[in-house]
Amino acid sequence: MMFARFPVLRFTSALLLFLFFASQLRAQQTQSPQDRVRIAFENRLNSVIKAMTTRANAENAELNTRLTAMNAAAPLETRKLDSADVSANVSRLIEFIDYLKHERLSSDSIARDFEDSLYVLAVEIPPNIDAQSIHDLDASFHEDRNAFNVFIDAMSKLYSDALNVLLYLQHTSYSLDHDTFTFAAKKDQTEYRKRMKIVDADTKELNKANEDMRKANAKANEQMKTPPASSDQN
Repeated sequence: MMFARFPVLRFTSALLLFLFFASQLRAQQTQSPQDRVRIAFENRLNSVIKAMTTRANAENAELNTRLTAMNAAAPLETRKLDSADVSANVSRLIEFIDYLKHERLSSDSIARDFEDSLYVLAVEIPPNIDAQSIHDLDASFHEDRNAFNVFIDAMSKLYSDALNVLLYLQHTSYSLDHDTFTFAAKKDQTEYRKRMKIVDADTKELNKANEDMRKANAKANEQMKTPPASSDQN
């Protein structure tokens, strides 16, 4: 029987590329009053972006570290299904699922704080900066963040259903001998396979969410190649 494996899903956030604006800001040469106002505004924008990316980078780093550790635990591999390993992995899964819940809340907090900061900046946008550039930045960020949230939700479902499998095994009679996995009753084997099919379906959904997130990142990366545009206004 094939057992579900948890892929190590890594991702790079398009938020990193928001810092592209920094090099653009340093490229300013003229120092007319209008340019000074524009540069001051762009510096404030860059500070907002940097604060957001710092939080997002820390979030991504911790997620990848925890996900790597969970994959190393391999909670559904046959070789890890003796009673001691199952018990240890139940505890690991409960802790990881709780972490994912907090990660989701943190993601929402990052989005709210960035949105609030952009709102304040939008009120004070200089006339020589095209407001659409800020709107595009906001839209690009939210597309990336929404894709990340879907990814986290899909991961939470996968690991919650994996936990259900292990909890079922804790109350089921089976034997494990040299990686040969055998149930005492056929009905238990049937129930186990049914639960594993749910995990397999979750894995497909998680992989899709990961791919969608990568596409959102690529789209945002392309969007972020252009710094805030100048307006025709003087």
